[in-house]
This record gives sequence, C-alpha cells and structure tokens, in this order.
Amino acid sequence: MPSTRGANIPSSLTGGQYSLLRAVLGLATAGAGAFALTLPAETLVFGPIRSAIGASMGVAGGLMLAIGLAPKTWGIVAMIGLIFVSGLILHPWLGLALVPLYVMGVFAVEGEPFGSWGARGRTDPDGGWKFPPSFYTYAAYIYCLILLLAAAVWFFGEEVQPWGAATGDSAAPWGWAGAGAATLLLFHLAAWLITSRTRSRSGWLTILTTGLLLQWLAAPLGLGLGGLLLLLFFVQPRWFRALGRRAEEDTLFFDGDCALCHGMVRFLVAEDRRAVFRFAPLEGETYQRAFSPPERARLPRQTVLVRRRNGQVLSHSDAALYALQRLGGWWWVLGTAGLAVPRAVRHGAYRLASATRFALFGRAKGACPMLPPKFRQRLQP
Repeated sequence: MPSTRGANIPSSLTGGQYSLLRAVLGLATAGAGAFALTLPAETLVFGPIRSAIGASMGVAGGLMLAIGLAPKTWGIVAMIGLIFVSGLILHPWLGLALVPLYVMGVFAVEGEPFGSWGARGRTDPDGGWKFPPSFYTYAAYIYCLILLLAAAVWFFGEEVQPWGAATGDSAAPWGWAGAGAATLLLFHLAAWLITSRTRSRSGWLTILTTGLLLQWLAAPLGLGLGGLLLLLFFVQPRWFRALGRRAEEDTLFFDGDCALCHGMVRFLVAEDRRAVFRFAPLEGETYQRAFSPPERARLPRQTVLVRRRNGQVLSHSDAALYALQRLGGWWWVLGTAGLAVPRAVRHGAYRLASATRFALFGRAKGACPMLPPKFRQRLQP
C-alpha cells in the first residue's frame, strides 16, 4: 500500500529523466511562443510590440531551458513569456496552469542534474542533484487553486450564459451540461489532490480521464497543454520496470578512443541505479578474454557491444535499445518504442552516427571515461 504522506515519498526520477522532462517543457514553451509570433497583428490582444516581446521571451527561455542552461534564470524568462503568450493563443489558462510546474519543477530543484549544461564534464555524472519530493503536493494544490479560479470565471462570467441557455432548462441556471461539468470538476480536483499524496497509476489515469472529459464538456476547465505537461511530471518512472533482474549483470564494451562512447558510459553510470552494467574498452584485456580470436574477427569493431550474462551478444542499435530498457523508467519507454522502428533503419542510423562520431565529438583523452572513485569499480580493464 502506498503511503499517504506524499511529501515523504522520494521521487524515482533520475537526473537524466528529469532533464528529458525539462526539455519537453522547454520545447513546448518555445513552440507556443513561436506560434504566437505568427499570429496576425490585428488579432493580438496586447498589441504587436508587447506581444512580440512576450512571445520572444517564451521562445528564448524555452530553448535555453530545454538544454538546461541556467534553468532557474531562463526558467523565469520562459514562465513570464508563457504567461504572456497564454493571453494570445491556446488554452486561456495555459500560462497560469504551468506556474506550479515552473515554480516547483524548475526553481526548487537543487543542483545540476545529468543532462544539464552545467553538468558537462563533471567528474560525478550524477552530481548529487535533488528533485523536491514536495513538488507533487504543492504543484497539485497550486494547480487546483488556479483551476477553481478558472471555474469561477467560467461559471459566473459572461461566456457561460449562451452555453447554459443552450440547454433549454430554466430550472438549472447553467443547464444540465453545467451541472455535469461541475460534478466532473470535483472528481478531477479530488483526483489531483489524492494522487499528489499516493502517486498511484490509478489516480493518474483518473486525472487524465476526467481532464479529457472536461476538455470536451467545458474546454476552459480541461487539462489543456499546461495540465498535460504537469501531468507528465506526475508519471512515476518506477511504473515502467526495467528489463531483467538486478542480479543479471551485463558487460558493455565500448571504443576507448571515442568521446561519444565515453559519454554513453557516463550516461549509463548516472542513470543505472541498479548497477546492472559493467564496462570495458574494446581495446582492453576483458574484451580479449571474453571472446576468442575467431569470435572477435566476426564482431563489429566500430560499435558498442553488450554481452549478456547468458552469453548473448548485442551490437549496433540492438545494444543501445537494450541498454535503455535495462535502465527502466522513461528510458525503458524510449527503448521499447525504438524497437518499433525497422532494424534496417535503426542500424543504418547507428552506422551513420558511428562513422561521424570522431568528426562530431572528437577523440577521448584516455581509454577510460572520467568517473569518481565510487563508480570506477564498475570499469574493467
């Protein structure tokens, strides 16, 4: 049974998974700003100059947030731009709906998670960053307050009159549809508050279902883009179980001269909370012992190889996607989705990246990636 004290439940987000979600938030913000820049001048509520400034802030702040460059500073720029843009396009409460996500999901984060601009070249890829467990509780409460404000404006404002009158029921001032929307809104709010404490899949699905129904029945009260993005952060990576058992350790062989391969090892070390991978360079003793000369002659050299505990050897995109699935969480989702791409296409893209890796990323300074002592035991000669 999950604890009802949500603030005490640690998040299962890793630094890389958080950076992935932050990138989605930043790109969505930048996309909304870019769309606002294309609107005709006569349709702009705030005038062409102020609208262009607000939309540009959304684009610039969103892009910088996506790459993790000074996220607290650029997050403020992006949030202001998004609130401004929300008055021009999309959901009328888009900007306010994302305020709790920016405040708790960006500004309250401690340290530089893996995948941030400031984490490049850091010895410890994990970096000891912290995602605030209180995010879920405070974000849900703030969002619900904003939604109640939107409901008050919608139910008692001018825009509700033609909608309520369309029902033809004089006994109900807002009509039967309004009564249904009010009831559904109560369930929706309750689902947010309960799920912020339990972080259960059933609660998350209830929020999504009631939010989509509200979007159809009373659009200003529905999830909209802001609610969907906030709901995305409520997904718990532990819902997507990693492939294989923890006791089944795999060995990943990488090109010791390749800076890109070193980056991949650092990524796996930072995100592999179960420590299921060991790493060894293709030029090292471990590789020589693991495969006989005839086997080495058949294996591709310019690739990453994964040798599973059962002896199976994976290469090219198969190895990369398998590694993602072994990490679990959002990486499992991406790895599983990647398997839907035809192998010929996947391998072709992998070979292209392999052929250009030195030109794009350069050569590594040493055979072993830069790691702190606590992770070096997972590197084999």
